[in-house]
Amino acid sequence: MDPNAGAYPPGQPGYPPQPDPNAGAYPPGQPGYPPQPDPNAGAYQPQPDPNAGAYPPGQPGYPPQPGYPAPVKKSKAGLIIGLVLALIIVGGGVAVALVAMGSSNKTSPTVVGPSGTATPSKTGTGGQAKQPDRGDFKAVYEAPASAKYQELATTIKQVRFMELLAEWLNESLALPTDVKVAMAECGQPNAFYSADKKAIVICYEMWEFAAQLLDSSDDIGNALLFLFVHELGHAVIDLYQLPVTGREEDAADGAATVIMIAGDSPEIVVSAAKFFDSLSTRRVELNFADEHSLDQQRFYNMVCWLYGSNPTKYKNLVTNGTLPQARAERCPDEYKQLERSWDKLLEPYIKN
Repeated sequence: MDPNAGAYPPGQPGYPPQPDPNAGAYPPGQPGYPPQPDPNAGAYQPQPDPNAGAYPPGQPGYPPQPGYPAPVKKSKAGLIIGLVLALIIVGGGVAVALVAMGSSNKTSPTVVGPSGTATPSKTGTGGQAKQPDRGDFKAVYEAPASAKYQELATTIKQVRFMELLAEWLNESLALPTDVKVAMAECGQPNAFYSADKKAIVICYEMWEFAAQLLDSSDDIGNALLFLFVHELGHAVIDLYQLPVTGREEDAADGAATVIMIAGDSPEIVVSAAKFFDSLSTRRVELNFADEHSLDQQRFYNMVCWLYGSNPTKYKNLVTNGTLPQARAERCPDEYKQLERSWDKLLEPYIKN
């Protein structure tokens, strides 16, 4: 034991460390003061922004608020996406109905091609168009006479297929008069626009026929949507008295292709191209007098326009030999011309 312990101040050489008598007597952070627990630790929690959600999204100049989702920008044809999602559901449900009624096999009925090609109808945002809106698209279901279409008709009605189409179009286009969008039994696979009755009709037989040509429910639903928009093209040409140079059928195909691509739904164009490619193999003889282009020509037009919309993204269409290089060189200009033309023609009637 050191006989001098405590006889001289702490810190002298040789003196053992002594406890600090002032420990805790001065504020934290002073030299020599041991770290103290924060008495306020955990006393405060992050608070939600009291203004979160208090302002509608998309107001000009309003900064994003914590907790409030950023507004989604609509594409040129943004409403098509919601319709496409509905179509996928419809396609699946209809495929079930087709299997149930035994028509999903590959036996071919009398081949009657669709009455039209794609139609234009760029979608808007439900606002005000430059032209007055004096009509609505109205969903109609005609009960099929044939027992084999009963389950199919029930399924289509349950998923509100025609209502979804009508709602989408009513948010998109100003009309001079009411237009029916109808499902009906027609006696043959078809889809058509009646100028006299102001009605776009998809036949139950066309659902059955598409199921025989295509393998997946997605392709079936997509192809039928394309055919509907094709017929819509005929409708707007009639209703708005739009000028068309060349064949109206080709113009309608181009319009439907532009709408689907602008709506970020190129898979619908792919399915439609598959439909016409498959249909071309079922024809017994070529009908050169028909108002439509030949099925194989329609296939190549759609592939060309799809490639032309984004040559980098769809370069495999050329490298794998689907689209000949000689045609591919002109496709970007073809697509730009289509897009520019339909934008200008439909602009007065789009609800912005």
